Amino acid sequence: MNLDEIVDGATSIIEDGGSDALSMRGLARDLGVSAPALYEHLDSRDQLLRIIAQRGYDDLHARWELISGSPLEWLLETGRAYVAFAVEHPQLFMLMHRFSPGAIIGDPGIEHPAASALFDEGLDHIRSAIEAGELRPDDPLDIAVSLWAAAHGVAMVVIMAPGLGDPNDLATRVVGGLLDGLQPS
Repeated sequence: MNLDEIVDGATSIIEDGGSDALSMRGLARDLGVSAPALYEHLDSRDQLLRIIAQRGYDDLHARWELISGSPLEWLLETGRAYVAFAVEHPQLFMLMHRFSPGAIIGDPGIEHPAASALFDEGLDHIRSAIEAGELRPDDPLDIAVSLWAAAHGVAMVVIMAPGLGDPNDLATRVVGGLLDGLQPS
């Protein structure tokens, strides 16, 4: 057994039942090893959750790398990709957001470097959109928080009530509407 097998097994448990369903003893049983054997690869359950969150952030980042276009188009498409990821992996999405970007929360206990990296990438695109005249010259951090709140709100709604409509359409209306309102007059 190696760390990847442990993380894969834990991710499967989380995808099926959420992070509360993950116990180190249950994971060890599923993997056919003793619980102490897991600790040869990990310091704690929290470390395992952070590794799983890292994989989720890596997946989301890989989706963002496929997006091109103007900074404004990139912001809309990343909002859609964020919601699509949440729909495809709701339990992983929920786990990822136990940890936050340092620029917003500032609590080192819940900050995750991968969350910070994604947030900072979005912030860079916002700055580029402002420089290109696609967005009003407002505070980039305020815009980033607003866009994150919009996309995250849509993601949470479609996770909690999946039958309300097309998630991509809802993301387009909410995130796109916010972006429209942030453009210069």
